[in-house]
Amino acid sequence: MPRKRIHADAAARTAAHRAKNDTVTLSVDLPRHLVESLDAFLRFKNVTKVEVISKLLISQLLRKR
Repeated sequence: MPRKRIHADAAARTAAHRAKNDTVTLSVDLPRHLVESLDAFLRFKNVTKVEVISKLLISQLLRKR
């Protein structure tokens, strides 16, 4: 017996996840070499883009001065 669907489609599931976790999608265009360097760093440190970008924003741009 298949499991009952909670969401109508993937978009609804994603919207529910964002609402539950109070998150917003941020899209930026970066030079290819910068993204390649970032990906290498992420593999080396074994962290996610979300972790790195969040920490950078908090520690560098949003810090109290």
